[in-house]
Amino acid sequence: MIPHIWGWIAKADPTTIATALLAIIGWWQIQSLRKENKLDRTLTACVRYESDQVVEGAVKTLRVAWEAGNFVAADHAHAINMLLNYLDTVAIGIEQGVYDEKLAKDYLQGIVALQTGRYLNTMTMDAIKMRTTDYNHLEKMARTWAENRTLYQVRWWKRPWII
Repeated sequence: MIPHIWGWIAKADPTTIATALLAIIGWWQIQSLRKENKLDRTLTACVRYESDQVVEGAVKTLRVAWEAGNFVAADHAHAINMLLNYLDTVAIGIEQGVYDEKLAKDYLQGIVALQTGRYLNTMTMDAIKMRTTDYNHLEKMARTWAENRTLYQVRWWKRPWII
C-alpha cells in the first residue's frame, strides 16, 4: 500500500500536491483555533463567578450571611438559585464538550466543593422549595471532581493517536 502512495505522489502534478498540503495545513489551523476558542470560552465562563454582577452579588449576599452567622436558606432562596444555576451551566457546558474540563476544574474545583457542600443538600433545597434533582449536572460534576475524576469523557475518535 505504501509504495503505491509514494508512486502516486511522485507522478502527481505539483499543484495537486500543493493543494493537498494547503488543505492539511488549513485543517490543522482550524483545529488549533477551535481548541483556543474552547479555552477562551471556558475561562470566560469561569471568570463570571467574580465578574458577573448577578453571580457575584449572590455570592456576596450568601457569604455575608454565613459570616454573620444568620444564614437562613429560605431568606436567601434567590441568591442560592442564582449561584447554583451558574455552576450548573458550567457543568452542562463541560458535559457537552463546550468547555475545557481541565481548565474549569483548575479554576472552579474549590468553589464547586464549597458551594455545593453548603447549598446542594436536601435540607437547603427543601427550605427554598427546590429539589436536588434540579441540579443533576452540577451534582454529578461535584461528585466526580471530589473523586478526582473527570466529567467529560474523551471519545475514542478524538484521542491523540500514539504510534
